[in-house]
Amino acid sequence: MGLIFRMQSFFLMMVFGLTQGYLPIVGYNFGHNNPERMKKTILIGNAAALSFGVIGFAVFQLFPEVIIKLFNSDPKLLNIGVSALRRVSLSYFFMVLNIIGVATFQAVGKGMPSFAITFLRQAVFLVPGMYILGEIFGLDAVWYSFPIAELTAFIIMSTWLMASIKDSMSKMRETV
Repeated sequence: MGLIFRMQSFFLMMVFGLTQGYLPIVGYNFGHNNPERMKKTILIGNAAALSFGVIGFAVFQLFPEVIIKLFNSDPKLLNIGVSALRRVSLSYFFMVLNIIGVATFQAVGKGMPSFAITFLRQAVFLVPGMYILGEIFGLDAVWYSFPIAELTAFIIMSTWLMASIKDSMSKMRETV
């Protein structure tokens, strides 16, 4: 598990770096009632985040053995790790969009939805999912809790964010 989190952290550094540049641009345009530029920034930010998700997915699907052997060459760990990396990387498409979505909430001054999505993803969907899938189907199924948690959080986040952005943009247009 620690190895997977280390590899995932390396990949996610790029996404968090993206959000560090993305968040103030969205916030600036929100604060200056510039809905078109804000919308364009959101689209570009999501496209960039998704490209990182695709790259992370591709690397972990195509080269899991090489990546794990960088840290440990134990055959048992290699067997478990390859399976785990491939299954966890299925979550990357939704994970990066959740991260950029949470940053969007923060950029428009809505911290509570940002907190709620992060909390739901980790404490409500991921951890219980790991336990339930592990108890019912064994270790191999535990790794599927990552894509399930990210997908579930993505559905909630995107629905909430679309409504919030639509409302914010209509208010911005009224004041222009």
